[in-house]
Amino acid sequence: MAVEYKSNNGGVYTNLGYVVKNNPTQTISEEEQMMRIFFPLKIVSYPQYDCSEDEQEDISPKEAVAYEDQILEAIAKENRFFENDRGLAEYLDEGTLKEKVHSLYPSVEIIDGELWGVMTARLRQPLSGEETAELLDFVSGQNSDGYGEGFEQRPIKTLDGEIYVSFWNSDNYFLKPEQELKQNKDPDLRNNTYTQSTPTDDKEYIFKLQVYPSYDPEARDKGFMLKLPMSKQELGLTLAKNGIIDFNECDVASCECSIKRLSDTLNLEGDIFGLNRLATHIKIIINTQENITKFLAALEEERSRNLSDAIDIMDNLDRYEFLSENIKTPADYG
Repeated sequence: MAVEYKSNNGGVYTNLGYVVKNNPTQTISEEEQMMRIFFPLKIVSYPQYDCSEDEQEDISPKEAVAYEDQILEAIAKENRFFENDRGLAEYLDEGTLKEKVHSLYPSVEIIDGELWGVMTARLRQPLSGEETAELLDFVSGQNSDGYGEGFEQRPIKTLDGEIYVSFWNSDNYFLKPEQELKQNKDPDLRNNTYTQSTPTDDKEYIFKLQVYPSYDPEARDKGFMLKLPMSKQELGLTLAKNGIIDFNECDVASCECSIKRLSDTLNLEGDIFGLNRLATHIKIIINTQENITKFLAALEEERSRNLSDAIDIMDNLDRYEFLSENIKTPADYG
């Protein structure tokens, strides 16, 4: 149970430590004004300019490094069609996300000897958790159906023949912010993650739900496992495939979370897309012990089990300050 101290700081001492909720600030550093989102590429080559599709060869991420210059040149040519200096950000829906994201440009980059796709966003203000999830979903859509769909059809000539680069058609597709990608590639950082935040099996999920389309006993043979996060499009298709129009009518038999503290404790309020947004943002910060611990401490402070409150805390996580173990009272904080 959290104990709230009556002080100007408005802090509480939770089981995880002392946490203070601050007023939001608009000042951000130059480094925080850029977000880079990485994803694997699918690259195929045609050794002869007149060979058939059956003769195409897959190029591994390591082999693709040799073609970085040609791919960057092709991307630069494609980017000339943008109408202004905002790049893909010009196509964001009107709203706060479009106001905060000044520009968004695709590129490729070598990391640890492998070639990756990357979207670089220049930000006017920091993004909330919901806005980050919205941006990731927008990037996914651009890679599959927007910018990426056109780019993957443009042949890139090399000394070894033509190659085609897809930002989407990878067998193991995912989006990862730069910090998460580099943490996952660094064994020292990976071994230093918060123990309660590590997924319980080799599937990268945050929430795993056992769902039945209705409470009707006859629907028990139509149950399915839903693992989040996924893109909005994929979630919508999954629900439609299982005949679900209104998630409020579903029977959620269990809700397991890779953060054990959240398993079967949140009132989902029928908002499966909200839960998916929360899962997306948790996945972004899951390897950062400080942020996960701060999120759990803030949940304890607010004393709520409603999904909407959890989303609100995650969206405003920068307003909470998690202090060291030796700070237990407002006097220590002051």
